[in-house]
Order: sequence, then C-alpha cells, then structure tokens
Amino acid sequence: MPGPHKNRSGLTLIELMVVLAVIGIMAAVTAGSFDVSGWLNLYRLRGSAKNLFTDMQKARMNAVRENRDWAIRFNTADGSYRFQVEDSSGKWVDEGDAISLDKGVFYGHGSATHDATNKKNPFSSSEPSEPVTFSGDRVTFNSLGLPSKSGYCYLANSDGAAFAIGATNTGVIKMKKWNGDDWQ
Repeated sequence: MPGPHKNRSGLTLIELMVVLAVIGIMAAVTAGSFDVSGWLNLYRLRGSAKNLFTDMQKARMNAVRENRDWAIRFNTADGSYRFQVEDSSGKWVDEGDAISLDKGVFYGHGSATHDATNKKNPFSSSEPSEPVTFSGDRVTFNSLGLPSKSGYCYLANSDGAAFAIGATNTGVIKMKKWNGDDWQ
C-alpha cells in the first residue's frame, strides 16, 4: 500500500532556478565571443555585392532585349549607382532612382592587395584607389550584351572585407570575394 507521498516527477522551483542561472551564464559567455557587428558588416557587404551583380545582369539583358545601350554609372562620391540608357542623340539618360550601397559599404578594395583580374596586378596603395576600373565609372552593355570594356567595381567594408563585381570582354558577369590572399 503506497504511502502518503506519491512518486512525483518534475522539477522543483529551486532546480528550475539553477538551470535558468546556468543557461544565463552560458548565454553571457557565448554572446561575448560572438562578433555580431562583424557578421552584420559582412552580411551587408555581401548583400550589396549580390545586388550589384544582379543589376549588372539586368542592364546586360535590357540592352539585348531593347536593342540599345544600357549602362550602370557608379557614383563613388556618395556610394550609389544608377541605371542609364543611351538616347537617340547618344546622350546618357538616368533610368530610375539611384541605388545606394548598404550601410557601412563603400567603393574600394578593402584589404585586397591586387586586382581581381587573373593577372593579379598589385594595387598601387592600400587606399581605395580606382574602386571602379570601367571607363568613366560606367559599365556599358551594347545590344549584343557585350561590355564596352572589361573591368571591375570593388566594394568593401570597414573590416577590410571586399568583393569585386565585374564584366569580361565576352559579357560574363563575375563576382569574387577577397579571402585574405586571393580572389575566390
């Protein structure tokens, strides 16, 4: 015959408080070692690079579809770019609003030491010199989808991370990430 105390399972209030305290201490230690700002900076840089990559493909496809020149004009002074089309008189006209780079992202090569071409030409300095290697800070695509000149646009963040988004002579749009030693 069972006694007045039944077999109980579960946690007492004190056991629950101890478990919560241990979880809190572990969370505090883990949060201190997790670099949220660095992760966020890289996330924003990667997002801006992907957006520019997609927009360069869009400009190329629009040039082919509309049978006229399309371009992306880079404004390195204010961290933006915009689509442009060539009108019948040969003048470049803005198409839509300017597209701003994400917060903390700027034109430049970050900690990269050489350009993104296969030739591995060294940069002349560690400053963000020549963040856009297209003529006149504009990548232009003709009705065949070919750029007027191959080149790259470099995007970086304050942590030194960098991406290069460019177009080859054959019209292939590329995106490369600086891994600290080379472009991937």
